[in-house]
Amino acid sequence: MRFGEPGTAIYQKAIWVSNSHIRVKVPKYSKPEVLRVEVTVNGMDWSNDGKTYGYFDPYVLRAEPALVSVDGTTKIQIIGFGFVNSSTSKSMVRASSPAFTLVCQGKPCIRDATFINQNVIETYINPQSIINYKENDQNILWDAMSIDASIHGGNFNDFTDNGVQIFFYEDPDYKELSVDESPANIQTQLYVTTDFKKNPIDRLKKYANITCRFKNDDG
Repeated sequence: MRFGEPGTAIYQKAIWVSNSHIRVKVPKYSKPEVLRVEVTVNGMDWSNDGKTYGYFDPYVLRAEPALVSVDGTTKIQIIGFGFVNSSTSKSMVRASSPAFTLVCQGKPCIRDATFINQNVIETYINPQSIINYKENDQNILWDAMSIDASIHGGNFNDFTDNGVQIFFYEDPDYKELSVDESPANIQTQLYVTTDFKKNPIDRLKKYANITCRFKNDDG
């Protein structure tokens, strides 16, 4: 059997077990990665059917976006390495507090995550309204949350601890434009009167990716 790409692959001798199974010892591997697994009978022609084997050791580098909606509808990509996808593993994420214990309706703030590839999993965070501190039952409001990953199915002690933080934000209220028309082919400076509500302005300046969309709705 071959683990990995042809030029750098690890080859392991397989053993015939039955008319429907062969057995092989998984080779040691020094880093988290997902390797292609292929089988040959004649030593020349390989199966090439897309099967993989994952060496897991998840590590979270960042979360995108760092600002998530208070209603829990923001899809978050957890970027890192060491993620795997198999029938025996399940990607999950946990929101926690750097200083206290976060609970979501009295339970740990743990959500399922979707495996995208060995560097990305996707998830959602619970709505702000149900995330409280266990110690005093106060809402998290605008405090930072740490976001960590597990591929073991959510055992509390199996999550990473990489210090990556995300924050809630409330959708600003965009009230009016400074102008609503300009000649074609002329770029006009446009100001948008905005109520940023309770959002910490310094945090928005640091993490926000403010983008205006101009859309033609005429079909």
